[in-house]
Amino acid sequence: MDFKYISLPKVEAEKLGLAKYRKADKKGNVILNQSDLAAIGEPEETLEEKVSRLGGKILTQTEALKQLKT
Repeated sequence: MDFKYISLPKVEAEKLGLAKYRKADKKGNVILNQSDLAAIGEPEETLEEKVSRLGGKILTQTEALKQLKT
């Protein structure tokens, strides 16, 4: 399994207390690690379901790096 990254709106990342620990892109989205969301939500909820519920997007490492540079 490849490690995934998440682009999450800053307001959602702030609600979760994660915005101050991770970098944001120029649009204000915070780039999180997959493990940042491990303890959030219901145990049976998949990463994809969590990200969708929070209004985010799953990224590959390459996409995350590109997003931080733009």
